[in-house]
Amino acid sequence: NNSGMDPVNPFYTYFAGQSNFTATLQSGTSYTIQVSNGTAGTGNVAVWIDYNNNELFEESEKVTFTTTTMDGSSTVSLNFTVPCLPQSGVHRMRVRYVWGSANPGSTMDPCASYSWGEVEDYDVTIQATPAVVGDNIQNITVPLAGDATLAQIVINPTNAKWYASELDALAAINELPLSTVLVSGTTYYAVNVVNNCASQPFAVTV
Repeated sequence: NNSGMDPVNPFYTYFAGQSNFTATLQSGTSYTIQVSNGTAGTGNVAVWIDYNNNELFEESEKVTFTTTTMDGSSTVSLNFTVPCLPQSGVHRMRVRYVWGSANPGSTMDPCASYSWGEVEDYDVTIQATPAVVGDNIQNITVPLAGDATLAQIVINPTNAKWYASELDALAAINELPLSTVLVSGTTYYAVNVVNNCASQPFAVTV
């Protein structure tokens, strides 16, 4: 949001309730946030996302920051990657600009009092890796039992990883090849992986 300067907007504003004040982020995906300042240079920026929704911006939740001070009337592009762990849903994001080279982005505090600057909060929605979709019970008809393999189970996406147990699926160990011969009455577990972030296991009984 192009907030301008006080008194149009105070030193702290929570921007919410409008579609252009929010964003939807995907776990495991990288994003770029652009921040512009006013005419006064030598400022720094830091960004936090309250991933655990405990209403605190912890040091581990500082997602990106400037490594050099900004010039006046300039724009900085900062990159960050959303981790795999946050729960799906709405999270608070804080963007803070603090004037003065003695306040680097790496050490900036999300709540401390500084002489000059601005704090803006936004809501962002984080989406977990999409789960596998398909029928939980599938009938496979083949001339010989040995002809039935994991590759014949119909799911979306088709490149999901397969496991013999839910524990293996959650731990991402002992992945089964698509050539694995199916055993009638057995349940197999599929996991969708996007940017190294895994979905919850999806059970299919054949």
